[in-house]
Amino acid sequence: MRRGRHHTQKHITPGTDGFAFFRKPLSNLSLVEALNKQILPDEKPVGCDELLPWTLWYVHFKVTAANSFKESSLTAQAKIRDLQKFISYFYHNTDGQTQRWTPAFTDLFLDRLQHDHYHAASVRRVFATLASFAKYLQSAGVYNDETFPLSASPHLPVLPSAEPIYLKVVEQRGRGEKEVAKSNEVFEMLLAAAHKRIGHAPNSRLRPYRDIAIVVTLWHSALRVTEICSLNIFQYKYDDEAKSSFFENVKCKGNKERDVVVAEQACKSIDAYFAEERGNKEGPLFQSWHGRRLTRSGIWQILQNIARDASTGIDVRILFNPHRFRHDRAHILLKGGMSESHIAAELGHSSTQYMDRYTKRNRAERVIEINKATKKAKEI
Repeated sequence: MRRGRHHTQKHITPGTDGFAFFRKPLSNLSLVEALNKQILPDEKPVGCDELLPWTLWYVHFKVTAANSFKESSLTAQAKIRDLQKFISYFYHNTDGQTQRWTPAFTDLFLDRLQHDHYHAASVRRVFATLASFAKYLQSAGVYNDETFPLSASPHLPVLPSAEPIYLKVVEQRGRGEKEVAKSNEVFEMLLAAAHKRIGHAPNSRLRPYRDIAIVVTLWHSALRVTEICSLNIFQYKYDDEAKSSFFENVKCKGNKERDVVVAEQACKSIDAYFAEERGNKEGPLFQSWHGRRLTRSGIWQILQNIARDASTGIDVRILFNPHRFRHDRAHILLKGGMSESHIAAELGHSSTQYMDRYTKRNRAERVIEINKATKKAKEI
């Protein structure tokens, strides 16, 4: 029988057989399932020698609850998925005791992720999640400096050279890779495909002016897709003193807010969208055909459809990730001479800690800079 909405929470005491629920094969071990069923320790599992109760406590009270006002829900979900991978691997290969988590086991887990072809950035993100968890356990007395489960030099992959503004373009019909196109070229291809929809819409649900505005705004603003979704029309304002338009109080990760400069080309596209399709009524800035706020998956689908149209007739298929435009924008700003601290502020970061992943130079750029510096040194 299906349980009703108001079922009693199930709490279990650390060290009892209540955690036998998790003594299952790797694929069935789910932190998410445990959280949904409210299988939680009655209290902080002090003195418990098993890792799973601590993981549940940490996820529920430190990731989802305590961080709800610090980080976005997507960040919390990513941390849960990372811990899910680790705890599954841990219980699949050990008896679950905390002392089994050692620096050697962490490196074994990281090696396994790389063996399974995880991207270098993903492996490093998983390690960052584990580092936060391990530091919490150390503060709780589970580990000390001698038993800390992470080494000073973990088996982390090197992030690839940025090759900064490139998107993959591959042949259709499964014949393999054909060429690599620069992102500005792909942007022009997407923009041209979106413009072709004007006047040739096969049905009334298409919004070509909206789609053009989304593509141009993504390229020029470095906004995340979730930030694009959250925009309302009242946030789009013109500043007489700065002589430019802004998106004001844009919500970003960690419930922070920032003002985002709207480039002139983006302003023209947004104004055309207002004049031709949307109007000036209050509500979400970018709307679906029936006036509702676009979702993250909705914008992804719009962009993939435009990429498909851009691929028509040229025997290639564009593999497009809108977040790549964010990296490209950061790289363009860096090449234009903007400081890393100012770029971080434009991206919505509170520090320059994560700037390397956005602004790392490729080999060609390093050669040019070294040659310039060498030539300048000879002239002195």
